[in-house]
Amino acid sequence: MLTVRLRDGSEIQYRCNLPSTIRRGRDRLIALAQARTASERAEDACRAAAPHDFVNAQPTTVGEIHAIPGPVNTMVHAFSSVLAHLPAADFAAWCWRQPTPHNYASYVVGPNGEVVDTHSTSNGEPPPNPGPPILT
Repeated sequence: MLTVRLRDGSEIQYRCNLPSTIRRGRDRLIALAQARTASERAEDACRAAAPHDFVNAQPTTVGEIHAIPGPVNTMVHAFSSVLAHLPAADFAAWCWRQPTPHNYASYVVGPNGEVVDTHSTSNGEPPPNPGPPILT
């Protein structure tokens, strides 16, 4: 079993029983995966989770999600339960989708493709900016 750690801290594990020509091809694919930017990874993850109504994406980490303060005089951290079982340094993506005209819904995709509905919405135009919803 071989483990390759990507720049963002995520890992790819694979068992190698392949001929050398296929291993070289696999190594090129791993190199390409490592070369992807965080923004590209976020867009890929969000688009995979909502392929028909994807709007935008922003890369983040689990720790950054947990650190977002809640609305004034309510709770300390609004999204502390999102991906709560994962380490703070793990990659995640904030996403927005448009389920119906002029209505937008926020969701988070974790490093292993976990999709979490944040129960945050936005109505009207233009679409919300990439990233977490603005809590008031």
